Amino acid sequence: MAADDLAAVLDDLVLGTVAAIALGSIGDHRAVPYLVRLALGSENPAWAVAWHRGRYR
Repeated sequence: MAADDLAAVLDDLVLGTVAAIALGSIGDHRAVPYLVRLALGSENPAWAVAWHRGRYR
């Protein structure tokens, strides 16, 4: 049920980054397009911040 709630906010500019990372961390396939966009370089700065924080921990 919580995964469905997270998937509902994937397109949100503020919460979408967090939702995609959370869904991706549990292997939910709905996050894949968002995570690919993050890896390829997104125009949304929140994606870049989240990506670099996750890579260097």
